[in-house]
Amino acid sequence: MISYLIIVSDLLADLGRSVWGDCPQFFKDYRFWQAVVTVVVILPLCCVKKLDTMRFASLLAMVSVGYIVVLVVYFYFFGELSYEPEPIKLATFAPEAFAALPVFVFAFTCHVNLFPIYREMAHARFRRTQVVVIISLIICASIYIVVASFGYATAGPAVDSNIINNCAPATVGVARLSTSFLVTFSYPILLHPARCSLDTVVCRLKGDSWYPRVRFYTETLLLVGVTFFIAFFMRDLDFVLGVVGATSGSMISYVIPGWFYWVLWPAPHLHPRRLLAAALAFFGILLCVVCVTCLVLEEFF
Repeated sequence: MISYLIIVSDLLADLGRSVWGDCPQFFKDYRFWQAVVTVVVILPLCCVKKLDTMRFASLLAMVSVGYIVVLVVYFYFFGELSYEPEPIKLATFAPEAFAALPVFVFAFTCHVNLFPIYREMAHARFRRTQVVVIISLIICASIYIVVASFGYATAGPAVDSNIINNCAPATVGVARLSTSFLVTFSYPILLHPARCSLDTVVCRLKGDSWYPRVRFYTETLLLVGVTFFIAFFMRDLDFVLGVVGATSGSMISYVIPGWFYWVLWPAPHLHPRRLLAAALAFFGILLCVVCVTCLVLEEFF
């Protein structure tokens, strides 16, 4: 969620500088846009109690994703770069690759939304949930592969981390606006399971009957406020994504599923499935340690 606030505020500040050149200075300041988007759009959307309420906003976000995909592919075939791209390398190995691994983990960390989606799904069944998960991951992987492949093929090693910066200036404004819609409407979807987890902890300490309405809005304001202030002062997006992917991403994707399977699966300790679960958890811990170490070394040394 912190990275989403950084992205949307930077994109809208860049849009203000490129579109309204003679506008007041605060229109070009990321802090202004971060405050406006958080108060006017994100906070009201975070106050909804069901993910189903976000379906129209999510549809608009998917349209924004489709536009960016089409834009990147179109620019590969018909766009022109202002510089000569470096030769494309099909494969390379460098220490910086470990710093980039958490971004891949973060890109597929959708586990936290599984339980709210299952709870609100019509005719919820295990098989139906499997189909939803598989289709969602196939769509995500396809979009990632298309955008990454065509973006790298267009600009080579000089491709920007914000890939729309490599496209023609005439289309960048709309792309920035589309990406802003995408990350803005994705924030409440991520906050929903975070609030549920926080509420579970509070209920364990205070009981379910402890002012449920007040508790709901207090937890929402707390989570939005904490992420807002962290994003306000920490602006290094690559470092934030790397740390989030290396820590929480590794825990959610590898460590916790492996640990849960080891604890809950009724089988002998040396059963192949339990050994695979243990290996998965160990891999997550190793990935977390290695990636965080590489990120810290790259950032501060």
